[in-house]
Amino acid sequence: CNHNSPILSLDYNEELDLLVSASTDNDIIQYSVTPWKFLRRFKPKLMKHTVTHVRLSPRGYILAIFEREIKEIVITVYSINGESICTREMKRGINCVLLDRMGYQFIVGGINGLLLRFDLLTLKSWNMLEALDGSKQEKQQLNEEHVEITSLALVNKEKNPVLFIGTNLGHIFSYQSKRSSIFT
Repeated sequence: CNHNSPILSLDYNEELDLLVSASTDNDIIQYSVTPWKFLRRFKPKLMKHTVTHVRLSPRGYILAIFEREIKEIVITVYSINGESICTREMKRGINCVLLDRMGYQFIVGGINGLLLRFDLLTLKSWNMLEALDGSKQEKQQLNEEHVEITSLALVNKEKNPVLFIGTNLGHIFSYQSKRSSIFT
């Protein structure tokens, strides 16, 4: 079973050997990779929104981010069986999502320097810029109105993780955490 429209997001979890995909028709499909096998399809009930990002946590939860126009965002967490666990609406656009490797939290980046950390099961959020080490000048540059965070990467280096942030202006910022995790 395939999608009937363009695929916007894929995510794979090696421990679960599952691949999830999301398309513009709002179907979310799960596959077993070894052997390749269709498992299930579910269609979230947000018909006016388009699923733009899907992530699969090692704990078996599916994180889906839906967008309607640029500033109407709905974040929903589903069980592995497609049942909605929690939902949160936002009024700021999201460009990228980074899920922690344990599957408890995630970070989103978006328009106007949006950088938030969320708890996966409650969708409670925290402003990441306040928690990161870095110069005030760098943080001000990220927080300007015309800056969009377009990509995120996390490097775990010897108990001092580094979060790399890419922007629409071609800049890459790096923030090192003094803690053992960016997510704590």
